[in-house]
Amino acid sequence: MQGDVAMKKEIRLEKIIPEYSTIEIKQKDQNVWSKSIVLNVLGRFIEVKQIEQFLSSAIITGDILQCMVVDKSNIYLMDATVYNIKLITGSIVLEVNDFKTVVNERKHKRYNVLLSATFHKAGKLKECYGVVLNISLSGLCIITNCELNQDDIIEVLINNPNVNPILAQYTVKWSVDKGQKKMHGLSITNIDDKNRFLLSDLINKLEMSEQNEIKRLMESKQDQFF
Repeated sequence: MQGDVAMKKEIRLEKIIPEYSTIEIKQKDQNVWSKSIVLNVLGRFIEVKQIEQFLSSAIITGDILQCMVVDKSNIYLMDATVYNIKLITGSIVLEVNDFKTVVNERKHKRYNVLLSATFHKAGKLKECYGVVLNISLSGLCIITNCELNQDDIIEVLINNPNVNPILAQYTVKWSVDKGQKKMHGLSITNIDDKNRFLLSDLINKLEMSEQNEIKRLMESKQDQFF
């Protein structure tokens, strides 16, 4: 990924992020993103639909959140402060403090998940445990306390809810230190037809679930005012 762009003081986000876009949000100390809907954009302010995760995380005004909007060409990364929480309209207003644009080089759309998985390095018997944080047709992101290095080749068995687990060979593309744990980006290097079918079926279910959630958020939308 390349093309980082620093946020300008007078940036007009409404020219970049359209209303009703899907936005992913998380607290800085969290690894899991939650999806919401952009309801309004004005200057450096973004109004998003209140979601259950905001309540369960006890988000209040002044909290710092990380936000991400993805389109076909770019990934927009933002650090934002919770500016206002509006109970009547069920929305939260964010003031964006930092804005970066990264070229979207992803081959396939990624879906946020929490799936348990085991893996081992090629030719090794020792198994390690991790949690898959997002997944696509071409790769995944996993968090684990096991040591992995860039270009390592590993076999990953993903616990696929209600059906057979998904087995594939991956290459480690990148790693991010998360204290006692590390987050790794993996790219598929080998998968047989049976497991490719299981993976495609899982992706289809995740897409359907996401579309249903977006539809639910849109239907519950009320008129918004900054």
